[in-house]
This record gives sequence, structure tokens and C-alpha cells, in this order.
Amino acid sequence: MNSSHRDGEIITRALERFGIRSTRGSSSRGAVAGTIALLRALRRGNSVALIPDGPRGPAGIAKAGAVELANAGRAPLYPLAFSASRSVRLRGWDRMMLPLPGARVLCVVGEPLDPGDDRSGRDDRERRRIELERRLGDLSRYADRLVGRPEEST
Repeated sequence: MNSSHRDGEIITRALERFGIRSTRGSSSRGAVAGTIALLRALRRGNSVALIPDGPRGPAGIAKAGAVELANAGRAPLYPLAFSASRSVRLRGWDRMMLPLPGARVLCVVGEPLDPGDDRSGRDDRERRRIELERRLGDLSRYADRLVGRPEEST
């Protein structure tokens, strides 16, 4: 799901060049419609991707939405992390990474998290949210090490 704002349009157009369809919505605009579209895609057997700490952060803190969507769609959560051997970081809250020309770019896929079921209580979903957050952090540090990036200070 991409932002309904202007920056989301840029991302949507870039994804379309790779044959990837995008749903538009954010927590402030179109959240319900965007989430319903993602849930329908999951139920059709498609894969969906989310940035679980967006749209306003704080960076590295997963929100409940990914776990809730996986639960409703009965789909496992696969944590992903990306890194690049050479990049610049933007100054926004998420410190988005832009790989530089000639950089090695790596995507690391973690072990899936069980989506739970309709009987899963709030405590169980919160436990999975925390586990997702931990795995994402571990995968990000691992991807950085694999491409030779130094540890970032917080």
C-alpha cells in the first residue's frame, strides 16, 4: 500500500514498470479502502507488501496493521530487509535509503511468522507484532553486515 499523497504516485508508477500493482491509502487518507483492497488481494492468493513502521514512525517500531492484515487474510508474514553497499539516507523520519549507482543491493527474507487465526486474542497479536519488529531489526542488521555497511548509531 502506497501513500495517497504525491510521493505515493511516484512509487506507484515505478512499481507499475515492474508489473507490480499498488493499492493507495494511508492512516490519514483512504486507510479503510486500502486495507480492504489488500485483504481482497490476499484472499485471491496474491502476495502483498507493507512498510510496518509507517507512515509517521517511529522508525523500526512495527504497527499492528501488518499482523492484523495477516490474521484476517490467514497469510504468513515474511519479514524483509534491504541494504546497499553504497547509499545515501534521506533526512525524513524513516531515513529512507537510496542506493548509489554501482551499489550492490541485497534483499534478505526471514522465516515466516504464523498469522494466527480468528480466535487469536489481542495479547497474541501483540506478541506477534513484537516478534515481527524484532525479526525486522535483526534482518536489517544482517543485511547491512552482508553488504559491508557499518553499524548505524541510533
